[in-house]
Amino acid sequence: LPISRLARAAAKAARARRATLTADERARQNRDRNREHARNTRLRKKAYVEELKRTLTELVTQRDATELERRHEKQRDLEVREVRYRVMEEFLKLRARGSEQNLLARWIAILEDGFTLTIPKTTYRVMVPNQEQLPPMTRRVSTEDATLNGTTTTVAGSLESSAQVLHGASQCFDDASKVSTFMSSILQGTAVQMSYQCERTRFMMDGVKAVLDWTLKAVPQTQVTDFTAQSIILKGCMRATFSPASNKLACAELLFDTGDVISQVKSIKMQQSMCPIAETDALLDSVLPQVPSKAPLPSSVSVVSTDKDSSDEEAVAIKQELQTA
Repeated sequence: LPISRLARAAAKAARARRATLTADERARQNRDRNREHARNTRLRKKAYVEELKRTLTELVTQRDATELERRHEKQRDLEVREVRYRVMEEFLKLRARGSEQNLLARWIAILEDGFTLTIPKTTYRVMVPNQEQLPPMTRRVSTEDATLNGTTTTVAGSLESSAQVLHGASQCFDDASKVSTFMSSILQGTAVQMSYQCERTRFMMDGVKAVLDWTLKAVPQTQVTDFTAQSIILKGCMRATFSPASNKLACAELLFDTGDVISQVKSIKMQQSMCPIAETDALLDSVLPQVPSKAPLPSSVSVVSTDKDSSDEEAVAIKQELQTA
């Protein structure tokens, strides 16, 4: 209330002073007031523009920093993806090379301490001695007998399926050696070449987890017989979990159809059992005497007749028939 009274008093005094001014003094006062108002307007506009420039500069800097960080993060993701793909590819390569010398150090280089590998427990090959197994899973399947004794009996029913867990690089190395030995015994070659084929388009990664599809092909480097070309082709999947700090494998799982392996092994065994029969037939053909062929038919016929003219005509007709035959 006192402030409003003072303002009213000041305004009243200003009007009183203005009333006493001449026309020139009023015009000069108006020009000064307008000039001051224009000056203040320009200052406010300049401050507003400077504030807009500063805000725009901050936004552009923030946008560039965000874009640069996004690019760096994308580049890091691509590098991590490439490294982890290479690690899984190296894992499969080492598994394919079996019991070659100086491979244990390479196993240790890609596996984290406490690494575990989960694989299907099979009956057709020797497994690494290990007490730890996953609980069995009961499922309804229809498959051939897994004894590999050559029978063709097909059974349908409830089949117990379990998995085995391997720990550390040494057990992974031992299991790869046993797989190589199994392939050599089945394919009957002096050396078996195993290779895993992987496609980058079939590699998926989400955080520290990754999935890679693979195709295993095992062929003997030297065939025992040329009766048939023997090979084992198996498709499967590898699921892995990586350590985020070192990009080493923390755990992995190999998934494949064991029934497909049994079917291919039975087919190879059947082909191998047929090889001695084919070799025996070839040996008998080379040892036994050849059966003589039938005597050829005569190429000419002589006809004797008392009638000279008729005999000549008949001889010409017979000769023409033999020529046409």
